[in-house]
Amino acid sequence: MPGAPSKSFDDRRIWVHPVFWARYYGIYLEGLRRVFPERKLAVNGGPFTGWIGPRDAMVIIVGGRTPLRLYFEANDVASINGRELRWCDAYGVVNLDPEGIADLPPRAARKIVPLGPSFAIRLWSPPRALLGASIDLPKAAREGLPRHSWRRYIGDRRGQARRPPLSAYAPVPTDPDYVFFASTWWPDSESELNEARRHFIESCLGNRDIRFEGGFDERGGSHGLPSRLLLSRRLSSGEYLERTARSALVFNTPAVHGCHGWKLGEYLALGKAIISLPLKRALPAPLRHGEHIHFVNEPGEIDGAVSDLMGDPAYRVHLGNGARRYWDEHLAPEMMIRKMLALAEGLVEDRDPRTLQPPPR
Repeated sequence: MPGAPSKSFDDRRIWVHPVFWARYYGIYLEGLRRVFPERKLAVNGGPFTGWIGPRDAMVIIVGGRTPLRLYFEANDVASINGRELRWCDAYGVVNLDPEGIADLPPRAARKIVPLGPSFAIRLWSPPRALLGASIDLPKAAREGLPRHSWRRYIGDRRGQARRPPLSAYAPVPTDPDYVFFASTWWPDSESELNEARRHFIESCLGNRDIRFEGGFDERGGSHGLPSRLLLSRRLSSGEYLERTARSALVFNTPAVHGCHGWKLGEYLALGKAIISLPLKRALPAPLRHGEHIHFVNEPGEIDGAVSDLMGDPAYRVHLGNGARRYWDEHLAPEMMIRKMLALAEGLVEDRDPRTLQPPPR
């Protein structure tokens, strides 16, 4: 029974519910590996008997005399699942809306951890990913993964294998006149986001001091955009990373539904000089203008910010150092896991005894 001391919850294992999406939650598994290098990650639904498989979350039990129950949610749309919040000891949210927890009881609200931006990394090689998927899919199906999601489950494991490993996200020397930016043109509902990205691309194209490469991905159609604003071809994850790492500066906006996009996490890990519109979701600590990032209030300020940063190499270095420092202190996966564990350990004695069982089906 989750939450009750048991021989099955020994301190040599960490149990992972088999229904999870590796591209969204692999970075937290990497954090668990780093914090507990001697432990085995056991993908097994048995300890979670009673769960309907989480559709867009990851559930962990860290074994020990008092097992710790961790819940991770990386949905684009900020939400809090009440039953799971009552059951877990710590509830990590990537896209936390502070207003969304204002009405929660204090006992529940204090379990919540704003995780901040993350991104997909490679955990397993292609052969190991497919082998793992073939072993884990039957477990996931038994624990509630619907048949129509089985193909996605296997594709997700393949997809993470095409991503660079976390070790590839490290600062490298930049090209002082080169700027790279590639993005998606979202449907009309995200017109503000589209126009901000378009403004940045046009600002770079119009700046004589910049060699610009990039544009919008045509996979969703050209949307009537001129060819100069479109990517000339689709890039692999490795090519995208190499070009982003070399770029003198980068640009960030809130992504679809106002969420933290993968770009922000990648930029911070790479130690980039970031120009960004204001963020809409909570962070584990403030990103300070002029220290970690350069904020602009609206698209009309982008031209000036691009010119200022291109004309001040020392400021770009300063911002890049601050960005990487923020990553190391707040977003590195081992730091996120330690924060979740510390919170869980502090609250475990205050568990509501009615939540020792998983949420009902």
